[in-house]
Amino acid sequence: MAEPEPEPAAAEEARRVEAEEGTPPADAALARSATAPAATGTAFSRDGLSRTQTAPDRSGWLRDISALSAASQMFRLEATMLAAKLEARAEEDIGKHPTAMVERFAAQSCNLTGCVFVGHTNTDMDSVASAIAAADLYEGTAARSAAGGDDPREVNGEILHALKFSDLPLPEFFQDLPDATETSGPPVCFVDTNHPTQMIAPMGTKEHLHRIKGIIDHHNCALETPSPIYVDIRPWGSCCSIIAHHYIRNGKQMPLPIARVLLCGILSDTINLMSPTTTDADRLMMVVLKILARVEDLDKVAQLQFKAKTASFVAMAPFALVRADMKCFSQDAAGKAVRFAWCATPPAPIITCVLPAHSLLFMRLMS
Repeated sequence: MAEPEPEPAAAEEARRVEAEEGTPPADAALARSATAPAATGTAFSRDGLSRTQTAPDRSGWLRDISALSAASQMFRLEATMLAAKLEARAEEDIGKHPTAMVERFAAQSCNLTGCVFVGHTNTDMDSVASAIAAADLYEGTAARSAAGGDDPREVNGEILHALKFSDLPLPEFFQDLPDATETSGPPVCFVDTNHPTQMIAPMGTKEHLHRIKGIIDHHNCALETPSPIYVDIRPWGSCCSIIAHHYIRNGKQMPLPIARVLLCGILSDTINLMSPTTTDADRLMMVVLKILARVEDLDKVAQLQFKAKTASFVAMAPFALVRADMKCFSQDAAGKAVRFAWCATPPAPIITCVLPAHSLLFMRLMS
C-alpha cells in the first residue's frame, strides 16, 4: 500500500494553531486580543524602535527571548493563515485568483520572464538568495555577481552553508553565461541593487543599460534607463522579503529549497531581525517562510548560519574584511567615488563557539 503524501507544511501548522488556540486560525487573533491578560517582557515592539513591550498574552509566554522567537510568536497566526492560503491557491486554477493572474501577466508584459537574475558586486547572502528565488518564480536564470576579494568567483562561507542547508546549487558566475558580456546578451533583472556602480561588468555601462528589464530592490533609487522598466523598490530590510511577497502575489507554490534560501537571506540582511532597517514586513515574511521551509528551531538555523559567516571573517585579512561588503554609491568623471563598507558580527555566544581567544579581540574592535 502506498504511503500517504505528507501534509502541506502550512496546513499542518494551521491545524496545530487551531488545537492550541481552541478556535479556528481565522478567529484566533481576535479571540486572543479580546480575552488575554497583559504580559510584559523583552521583545521587539511593532514599531521596531523598542525591545520592551506590553502585549496581550493568554498564558504569559512573552518573556526574554530572541527577536526571531518574538517574531514567530507575534506573527504566528497571520503567517499561518497566509502560508495556508498560498499553498491552497497554488493547487487551484489561476483564473480563480485575479491578483495572481494580473501579477503573472504583468511580469510577462514587463519582460521579466526568462531574464537573468543577478545581484550586486561584493555579493552577499541576500543578493544570491534573491537571484535564485526570482529566477525560479519568473522562469529565468539565476546568476551570481563578483565577490569582493582577489577571486571574483569566490563566495563566502555563509552563502555556501545556506545553499547546503537549502539543497541548492551555487548559481553560475554572471560573466560565464553565454553572451553575458555582449551588448546583444540576454535580458537582465537586478535584485538587491539598482546602482550602476554596484553592477557586475559590463552591465553598469551605458552600452548595456538597454538589457536591464527590471529592478527588485530595497535600496535608494539611482538607475536611469533608456526606456521604462519594471521597478519594485521597497523600504524593507531584505530583498528576500520582497521576493517572498512576490510568490504570494503570484499565488505560486514555493518549493521547500526556495523557502529555505529566502529564509537565510532575511536572517543575513536583517542580522537576525535586529537591524534597524528591519520592518514588520520582514518579520511576517520570516515567519511565513519558517512554516513553508519546515523549520522548527529558527534560532538554531541562525546560529549555524552566522557561525559559518564568522568562520569566513576569521580567514580574511583586514583589508579583505573591510572590502567584503563594500558598496560604491557614486562616481564622478574623475573617478572619485563614495564607498560604504561595514562588517556585521553575530552575538558574542555565537562568536565564541568558533573563534580562538586572540581573534575575539579583533572581532570586538571591528564590531
